[in-house]
Amino acid sequence: MTAASTLGTPLRLPYPYPPCEALPLHRPDDHQVYFTAGANAQERAKNADSKLTAYFKACALGAAGGGDDDAYAGFHTLTYTDMPRYCTWDTKTTTWNLRSCIAWDFLAGEFVSRTARPLNSILGPFGRVYFTDPRNSELYAIRTLLIHREGATSFEDLRTVGGQVMETFEAACIAARYFEDTAEPRRAMTEAVEELGFMRGRLRHFFAMLLVHTRVLNSRVLWEEFRGAMARDCEREAAGTVTAKSTAKMEQTALKDIEGLLKAHGKDLDSVGLSGLLSTGGKDQEMREANAHTIDEAYDEDNQWRLFQESLAGLQTN
Repeated sequence: MTAASTLGTPLRLPYPYPPCEALPLHRPDDHQVYFTAGANAQERAKNADSKLTAYFKACALGAAGGGDDDAYAGFHTLTYTDMPRYCTWDTKTTTWNLRSCIAWDFLAGEFVSRTARPLNSILGPFGRVYFTDPRNSELYAIRTLLIHREGATSFEDLRTVGGQVMETFEAACIAARYFEDTAEPRRAMTEAVEELGFMRGRLRHFFAMLLVHTRVLNSRVLWEEFRGAMARDCEREAAGTVTAKSTAKMEQTALKDIEGLLKAHGKDLDSVGLSGLLSTGGKDQEMREANAHTIDEAYDEDNQWRLFQESLAGLQTN
């Protein structure tokens, strides 16, 4: 076939089939609610589900036997990403409904086709959960759990592993072995303590940059292991006598410094998995005074990156 003879030939472009359907991702009680002008927004927010919360409710009904007329039978076997394949989304009622051409076979314990066509040929689009930055540890963990877990009935059920409700979604991923442990960040911090521990503020800086520029899977465990070293770093700066009370105070000082470094990069303790550790009481004036030594240059982002690179270079050459 010549180039001229193809002018009248329709161009056939590859079309991905089946297509993908986007699935929203959010934390508990943090989903978007859409309503029309003049509608009662609060009432709509109270009754409207997102695709994710509706998935939880459908799975709960499926686990309980299928609900009225067995409409939700078998839903407990589906992951969140399976929903568009087997169900359609009703925008008005904000519910998932099983496709009319599919039924649940109670004897076989699986979905089957109601038509003469095989099941695989009548399934809907693939579900794809919105991507999130892995450094947003909790939201990334929720996404991972939703992709792997079948029949989750709530956010609490989603972070339950082996009958135990985990404190965080990230902890649930680690317990379920979807994530690796903190071996690599622990090794980096161990070397940093040896090489940078004697340098003013560098250990806290290295820990903060580790949280900013890498994905530390369990930052709370890492903090618990090395908080003593960072407290001693603050103690040396304060030139005080080490006591149990002063160590606790200096740990708070170290956390405050780390929080300042994180905020310089658009993050905070909550976003890196260290929520609830920093004391915010108004009575602890001594802690606020001890925290006054925070280095001003720490809030210069360019300087932050330079110091981080120098710290890594120092570890590599030793």
